[in-house]
Amino acid sequence: MKFRIFYAPQVFNTWEKLFVLTSDGVLYCEYLFKFALNVINETNINYETFAPKDYSWGKGVEGNKGVAFTNYQGCEKELTWEEYLNLKPSALLSKYNGSIPRQIGWVQEYLKRIHLTHENWDNDNYKKFKNNIKLT
Repeated sequence: MKFRIFYAPQVFNTWEKLFVLTSDGVLYCEYLFKFALNVINETNINYETFAPKDYSWGKGVEGNKGVAFTNYQGCEKELTWEEYLNLKPSALLSKYNGSIPRQIGWVQEYLKRIHLTHENWDNDNYKKFKNNIKLT
């Protein structure tokens, strides 16, 4: 099984998120909401054609200004394994040092739980998208 990693940058008062898409069509994300661990777990995602712009999140979430009526945080970039390893937290997340590992540092532990390693990162699919799709 292969995997890809996607980055959704910090927006409003919502910390950035990482998503892992595995070749079995599961899009997974662990994140903190009000400092409690939450999970996004979508299935039946087309692994081969999924692009960052294909996924956004947030509709129905209750924040300090009420309930979100639309998705407001989206994946903007697919990361290489090296980009993931060198990812720096946003200024907002950096204020909460203890939360950094749980917000953006969970990927390696998740991969271990599903019996994958960094060697399963899908460089071929990454190259295909990099060469064919212009990401902003």
